Amino acid sequence: MKYLFLCQGNVCRSNMAEEILKERLMQINSDSLVDSAGFEPYLIGEETDKRAQNALLTKGYKPSTHRARLFQKTDFDDFDKIYVMDANIYRLVKEMARNNKDIEKIDYLMNEAYPEKNIPIVDPSFSDNLNDFINTIEMIENAIDAIIEKYEK
Repeated sequence: MKYLFLCQGNVCRSNMAEEILKERLMQINSDSLVDSAGFEPYLIGEETDKRAQNALLTKGYKPSTHRARLFQKTDFDDFDKIYVMDANIYRLVKEMARNNKDIEKIDYLMNEAYPEKNIPIVDPSFSDNLNDFINTIEMIENAIDAIIEKYEK
């Protein structure tokens, strides 16, 4: 499988999801691929938010080495599942879809844990509270547990 996580800037939520799934896949010796992207051109090449890095470390994960990149239409060809963090990202990626096959690949990340609920993962980057980042990671972990159960076992 090839998984892609999307958020607005690709410096926080999607990076955390990418790192968490990569580590979980490594633990089960999966050869699935994981990446993340965003929609903010001014953030291209930026490192993962330091607060997100601290939260990952606090939860026992490695810091992310990902650099922000833009989502591109060719990502529809390169990934099996494209997970979004909220309604705005869903709208942006759906607008770029070329056909129904592309649209079928898009889903809210939290729908893996809570099907058809379209629960958003709130962007913690508007907060300086570590607990907000930890809460985001715990939501992501919940969805990733469901992904592993559904696609990797």
